[in-house]
Amino acid sequence: MNKFFKYAHLMLMFSIMILFVGCNNKEGQLSEVTAGFTYTINEETGTATFVNTSTNATIYLWEFGDDETSTEINPVNTYVPGSYFVSLTASNNSSASDVFIDTLFYGGLATNGNFETGTNNGWLLFQNGGTAALDNTTSNGGTWSGKLVTGGISNPAFKQERIGVDVVRAGDVVQIKFDHKGTTVNEGGIFNVLLFGEGASGASFTHVFSPAPVPGDDWATFTGTYAITAGTDVSEGISFLIEAVCGGAAGCGVTVNVDNVTVALNP
Repeated sequence: MNKFFKYAHLMLMFSIMILFVGCNNKEGQLSEVTAGFTYTINEETGTATFVNTSTNATIYLWEFGDDETSTEINPVNTYVPGSYFVSLTASNNSSASDVFIDTLFYGGLATNGNFETGTNNGWLLFQNGGTAALDNTTSNGGTWSGKLVTGGISNPAFKQERIGVDVVRAGDVVQIKFDHKGTTVNEGGIFNVLLFGEGASGASFTHVFSPAPVPGDDWATFTGTYAITAGTDVSEGISFLIEAVCGGAAGCGVTVNVDNVTVALNP
């Protein structure tokens, strides 16, 4: 009989140990945090709405890439045109944590300014004796960029037409900004950026930004601003053109990639 009770006691203790270890394992599994989020952005206002998809977390720290932060579960943040690294640090009371980072791009008045749709959505491509195309071999963030290559006497270009209708006004300052890299060969190669006013009777102004961007081996950022003169008709919005140009100079060549194109008003 004593042996029976001794055996039963050992079995009870063993069962309790298994239950204790099982609970600890379960708690360990619950403490493993996975951070994550998705977002949508209002292309007219620049307001981004974030949806937190983190698991096993109770504490959140958002860093929106524009010096703004939040500890809300599903925050909202409003951006000016540009490209941003957004990070979410998710943690819990067991001191477990994880970090998720994603890139947010807001083009302002420009559509598909980072070319990440993989299509020419929003863009008009003009070959004009050269090549204007999308390129997935190099970009400044993401996968895609736009590529211009001259071919002899030529001026291939990317253009967006009549953007900002009912938004752009006379007196506004327009800022065009984008990243670029490339090469020019021999004399005569030009990399141009042009801005047009669109009125009821056609183009109300043409502005060529100077100094023009100069392509180089590394990514650089061009920023050009123009103040629309008071009284100018921009009832049909504005248009902008990015072009590579070669004239008649022998051996002239321009190859340039552009990315992260934004158009902002009154920056």
